[in-house]
Amino acid sequence: MSYWDNFRPEGDGPTYIAIFKAMAQAIERGDLQSGRRLPSHRLLAEKLGVAVGTVTRAYNEALDHGLIRGQIGRGSFVREHHPAMHLSVVDQSRIPAGTIDLYQNFPVAFPEVENQLWSEALGTLRRHNDLATMMRASWSEESAQRQHAGSAWIERTGLKPAPHNVFDCPGVQSALCAILGAVTKPGDLVAAPSLSHPGIKLLADQYSLKIRGLPMDENHLDPEAFETMCREAPPKVLYCSPTIHPPTAITMPEQRRRAIAEIADRYDVIIVEDESAAFLLTDPPLPIAAFAPERSFFVGDVWMALSLGLRTTFVSTPDGFMEAMATAVAATSGVTSPLVAEIASIWIESDAADRLIELRRAELMARNDLVRKVLGRREMHNDPCGHHIWLELPRPWTSENFVLRAERRGVAINGAEWFAIGHGPIPEAVRVCIGNAPDQRVLHWALETLDRLIDEPKSSSRPVF
Repeated sequence: MSYWDNFRPEGDGPTYIAIFKAMAQAIERGDLQSGRRLPSHRLLAEKLGVAVGTVTRAYNEALDHGLIRGQIGRGSFVREHHPAMHLSVVDQSRIPAGTIDLYQNFPVAFPEVENQLWSEALGTLRRHNDLATMMRASWSEESAQRQHAGSAWIERTGLKPAPHNVFDCPGVQSALCAILGAVTKPGDLVAAPSLSHPGIKLLADQYSLKIRGLPMDENHLDPEAFETMCREAPPKVLYCSPTIHPPTAITMPEQRRRAIAEIADRYDVIIVEDESAAFLLTDPPLPIAAFAPERSFFVGDVWMALSLGLRTTFVSTPDGFMEAMATAVAATSGVTSPLVAEIASIWIESDAADRLIELRRAELMARNDLVRKVLGRREMHNDPCGHHIWLELPRPWTSENFVLRAERRGVAINGAEWFAIGHGPIPEAVRVCIGNAPDQRVLHWALETLDRLIDEPKSSSRPVF
């Protein structure tokens, strides 16, 4: 093994770091290929003339960076590396360096197209005769132009809100924060599907609200369970994401949306409908808000369909809550930055939004075709226009163990427990965010890695670390 024979750990800094760096460079050059067994700690220490503990620290550093893996009783091996291993940008506070991030549900990126559209929009704003005045707008002031753009955006789902009932907020979490601030008081009960985005739990804690999970089935939220809860103790708010649900990727059919709206009306429950995926569908189901407009807040996100940088979210608000909502928006995060909001408006009112949606829809369809080819024999849910899939795990896998083992193989994903609401049973399943892969080649590698990992407990009883 010429690399180890020729290498001498020299230079400034700790010796174990020099060994780790030399190992990383050898792996990147291809001198140490995927699956190659490394020498034992003692053997390498003898070759390099260093203490065994120094080699152990170097190996641990390589483990922490995802370069190698260890098998109990067998030794250490160079880990399989995906094509973009050294180029992947991840949140290293949660995900180790060198790991492909299928953890964060980000939209598919089209850098060249998005750069062009950003430049064109900024050029349009530069030609604005009164740009300085526009940017000096109050942090809590709504713009009639942006309200019309927000109304037009929401109309893509089939809902037709009056522009004066639309607020723009700097992101979904800010919008939900304002809504709960407008309609709840401490101690109120919030109902949500038993698997929901964890942001709603954080806000419930922030506002001292109780939160309960509602059972789900193959068609999303169970209306009978919702009505049973309402008969026993009606919640103040029902929170729901009915289209390509995060995380299960289920889309609630229209008949069930009508049923949920009717129950909410019967028991005077406010509906908060969180929507981002419907804007990518060619013919989305009507929102729940269409069947109960007088009690529904419709949260229409922009960035998942258009661009990660457009952190603006439009909220359609019922007439009776306009004043409370305006106060809550002003008291929490305020409206969206004027610059971002104006660019969103320009895109929505031109053909830019349609161009991006068509590109994103086509790419997502191709990626979901790839998902079906690689994971088609597995129990899973996905939508042709969805940014994520829900992968159910066979026994003896647990969600937590699978997430840890996938990360060791270089793929960061979410376990079901991250989305759990309440104290009910949590399925053994994971969410895989296919939109965040840099390209289909890397996604194919990641999906095949997960597919092989699922079968490991059947082929080997030894735990892999």
